[in-house]
Amino acid sequence: MQHERIDWPNGAKIALSIVVNVEEGSEMTIARGDRGMEPVDELGIHIKSPIRNYGNESNYLYGIKAGAPRVVALLARPDAARTEPAAPETTTVSPAFGSPTSSRPK
Repeated sequence: MQHERIDWPNGAKIALSIVVNVEEGSEMTIARGDRGMEPVDELGIHIKSPIRNYGNESNYLYGIKAGAPRVVALLARPDAARTEPAAPETTTVSPAFGSPTSSRPK
């Protein structure tokens, strides 16, 4: 296999790709009519009863309310080249994730 030579713009020696995987808000929850809660959490516990897990829900909500605005602000910079994939349920639960791409000039 031959290696292809790639010359980066302006003589750059490295290209950096940062991936932000947005899933906050797409987790299963009784609150939105799902049959159960999200089976993944930090403790590896999955309660099979159809009850709400307020601890997990507050963790996910923190990501949407506190973390997301910071990330969106960084990506909103005009010099930030980006592609913005997001879980469809996330854009439904937190419309801010669906609007940055469409509201920014290209």
